[in-house]
Amino acid sequence: MRPLYRVIIFDDHPLIHEGLKQLLGGEEAFTIQSCASSAEELEKALAQTADLLMLDLNIRGKSSLKWVEHIRLQQPGIKILAFSSYHAPGVVRRASTKVLMATS
Repeated sequence: MRPLYRVIIFDDHPLIHEGLKQLLGGEEAFTIQSCASSAEELEKALAQTADLLMLDLNIRGKSSLKWVEHIRLQQPGIKILAFSSYHAPGVVRRASTKVLMATS
């Protein structure tokens, strides 16, 4: 049986990659397809079709909200699960609006 979700993890902290891989590793529904820490690694990961992108909203270098727009152009059908350590509701609201607008 093919996994339901082929997952790309995009976060600039390797510890997050390892934690998410361990968390999802025992689940048959998920296959970690790739972990990316940089723009270059994300571009390589997006060369393959994935079902789910787990995205940190606080990536160094480029606004993650801009990444959402870029990713949607490359893979319009990918689902995006964004997470963050931000405590400001406005940031989360803007992110969810970008993700929802990109999916409609």
